[in-house]
Amino acid sequence: MRSVLRLVPAAAVACALAAPTAAQASPYNTAVLADSPQEYYQLNETSGTVAADAAGHVAGAYAGGALLAAQAPFSDAGTAVNLDTAGTVTASPLPAAHSIELWVKPAVNNVQQSIATYGTPGAGGWTIGTTSKKKLVFRTDANNTRSRMSLPTNAWTMVLVTWSSNKVRFYTNGGAQAKLVTMQGSAPSADNDQLVVGDGPLGHFKGTVDEVALFSFELSKGQFAAEFAASHYPVNVTPPTVTAPSPPHPGDVLIGTPGTWNPSIGLTFTYQWSRCDVNGDCADIDGATSTSYTVTDADVGQQLQLTETGTNVYGNSTGALSDPTDFVPGVPVAPGTGGDGGTGPTVGDGGSPATTGDTTGSSSTTTAGTSGTESPIVLGADVSSAQCGRLTALPKPKRVRMGKFTATLRLTAGLNGKSPFKLSLKAPKGKMKSVTYRLDGTVLRHPRKSPFSASIRSAGLKPGAHTLRIKLSPRTGKARTVTMRLQLGGC
Repeated sequence: MRSVLRLVPAAAVACALAAPTAAQASPYNTAVLADSPQEYYQLNETSGTVAADAAGHVAGAYAGGALLAAQAPFSDAGTAVNLDTAGTVTASPLPAAHSIELWVKPAVNNVQQSIATYGTPGAGGWTIGTTSKKKLVFRTDANNTRSRMSLPTNAWTMVLVTWSSNKVRFYTNGGAQAKLVTMQGSAPSADNDQLVVGDGPLGHFKGTVDEVALFSFELSKGQFAAEFAASHYPVNVTPPTVTAPSPPHPGDVLIGTPGTWNPSIGLTFTYQWSRCDVNGDCADIDGATSTSYTVTDADVGQQLQLTETGTNVYGNSTGALSDPTDFVPGVPVAPGTGGDGGTGPTVGDGGSPATTGDTTGSSSTTTAGTSGTESPIVLGADVSSAQCGRLTALPKPKRVRMGKFTATLRLTAGLNGKSPFKLSLKAPKGKMKSVTYRLDGTVLRHPRKSPFSASIRSAGLKPGAHTLRIKLSPRTGKARTVTMRLQLGGC
């Protein structure tokens, strides 16, 4: 992310000069107003029930025990509002927005909560909040669109969520974390409805909020970064990276490389390794606070991720996340089973030193998803003894973009322990050249014609986690690899 210097147009300066006095309090306020918010609640009041709109449109109201004059996220922000005791900030009616940004400081762990809600999320409205694992989430049409991005407890984070007709973008701290996710359910359609900060369908928010702004358009990452820079928090330019085997096994040593920051001097850094499950929910690993980490048996079935936190001389901190590693396999991979022709010095999925797998192969093989990776999908829950060899939960068909067309992967469960699981792929006629299915590093099948199917006999699988890698090779364009996870219990 580049950023920090930006010129403010003369028209925006004139707008700021015409705004209420409170709107001119800091470079941060000026930066937000320059981006033309439709409402902007600085939450600087120390008494009363009115929350002024610095954009001059619709005033808000404090209710339910909102505690004013709380400590703000940075020195130029004035004050904030604590909502621990059922407090809210409301405004009604407001036109429909396509972006909301605010500073937020959650006070509790392990509880889902709504940070801000517009209208009724099940009937055209939306809410942003956190899951019980501190993950930022957008909810509309009674569906959660998950970011897999964490909001730390008892620390300030600047959050931006924007949405279009079918996509949601999540950002924190000027873009230190950024995710583009396909929207689950229908896009918000409510208009001229009420905004409630501090409550919603995910539960009441316990924590502190500040600097709430709504925009009628999708605020860009560059605009968000410029606003964040005006707060004088450290800005992460490139995130930390992790060098690790693919996949890592217990005993392997992971090496973290620090990211780059603005300013590049005057910061102190701390590090924390986390384990992340198939849903993207992560938990810190006790004592894992250096730039290296040795994989243990406790990491089996999990991804590993490094958080780098930069703190300036004012005590303001920004966290940045590395990309997660591959999942640590739960079942040993037989040696000497190679991939599909990768070339390189690093051993791939189950490959021997003489035979490398597709994790080190041609650059035309990429994994679908952000930054070339995609978190596995849970194909099934643990099976009980009464349902030995049968999946108790099935995923929805998995759609994979293949350039100009979409392919759909589907799993069908066996009826009993003797019936196989069946994998199949549907794609437009003539578009796919071949599909390669691997289970725990071993090629199951390499079909070259529709329906590109393969079977897995559950009776031959040991209890535990199994990794499926499906390489999709189109007739034109780049190949993609999708990773899935099959979980079986004991019988």
